[in-house]
Amino acid sequence: RLAWPLEGAEQDDDPVLREFPWAETIVRAEIRSPDLLDHLQQEIRTFPSEFVLFQPVAVVLQLNDGVEPERELRVEEDGDERVLVAGGERSRWRVEKRDVRITDPRAVGDATHIHARDSVPLAWAIPLEGKREESGRFWFAFPTHTPTYLPGILNAPWKLNSDRNAIIGGEWNAELMRAAALLVAETLPKLCTPDDPGRALDGFPRHMERADDDAAPLVQALWKALEEANVIPNAAGVLRPARELWRHPRDSAELARQWQALADSESHALGVHPSCLERQRNSRLNALAERLKPQTGEPQFPNLRKDDAGSWFANVASI
Repeated sequence: RLAWPLEGAEQDDDPVLREFPWAETIVRAEIRSPDLLDHLQQEIRTFPSEFVLFQPVAVVLQLNDGVEPERELRVEEDGDERVLVAGGERSRWRVEKRDVRITDPRAVGDATHIHARDSVPLAWAIPLEGKREESGRFWFAFPTHTPTYLPGILNAPWKLNSDRNAIIGGEWNAELMRAAALLVAETLPKLCTPDDPGRALDGFPRHMERADDDAAPLVQALWKALEEANVIPNAAGVLRPARELWRHPRDSAELARQWQALADSESHALGVHPSCLERQRNSRLNALAERLKPQTGEPQFPNLRKDDAGSWFANVASI
């Protein structure tokens, strides 16, 4: 590629360049193949709007394929949340970012000059509505085909295959995934609100089809972190480690709410909040309970205990 500054007269004589007097950089390419033109137009139409979520400064991206109406992409700040505006569509996200240092010798040895730096950027963009149940993807500035088994997008300098459409195995990606797991575990409590204290469960990992899945280092490290994290709300809405709480014997949010209305304050401190039993959350609570179950010997806690009000509920760590 060659680049050179344009003189004013040359720009004035070019009808295309005259359309962009504000532009500092203009890239032009001659397209002679109709098939290639169709391909490029389709790429513009399907350009992922989430791209603008990860930009270090506020940008407005206008996409025009010359046929369809122009599509504008931008992000609006709303406290800790971001509103992604893509044409006439609006979606609400939370984006957590950090720079991480990868020091493991095997990971550094597996990195290329593109990846191995003093620190690398890592970001997780979580949809707060609509797409919460969709499986997310790994991104390296642009999306890959590799699922994360988490909602949203994990954006980082992953090592990719030659087509740049999938991540590959290796120590660099595994170590970067373990750093991403810590970011996710620390972010989940921030998703909870007084109206919906069980919201962190929406970000729990989904079930992997294979133990050797490319995302396995991420999912395994995240489950390990969740075993000790304050991510499960008690009946009073206070986040606690799961092993300290008791779960209702029936997977019914409505029954849990009825129990909560009758239980005393001591039981509120021990019981799991009813919001943890809504939608797909109960299966994720079950998965965490299974990990906390003692593998050998007698259970750490009795499976069931009866409170003063006569309601039964089970300990998460012993189910």
